Amino acid sequence: MRSATPAWIVASETALIAAAPFVYWRMPHDFGSDGYLRLEATRALAHGQLLDTPYSLVMSIAALPLYHFGDILAEFNMLVLMIGLAVFAAILWRHVPLTI
Repeated sequence: MRSATPAWIVASETALIAAAPFVYWRMPHDFGSDGYLRLEATRALAHGQLLDTPYSLVMSIAALPLYHFGDILAEFNMLVLMIGLAVFAAILWRHVPLTI
């Protein structure tokens, strides 16, 4: 069954969805809210210390290898978000009909 949506709208939406991660990547990434506390926990882990924080250390441990590459920890959070969105889109792509 063919969709009633014009092809140019489908192409425009697809282009915007594909461009969104690149645009988001170019935006300034900074730490706010609990991000600064998590960064301090990652810094402490990098120096062999363990801080008593109210937050889980799972993401700090996962980001630890990236800490030694410089200031890319904010991009790590964005990368985790994009991977999650890609998995979500793949699941939806299989289970939602395109004619909606």
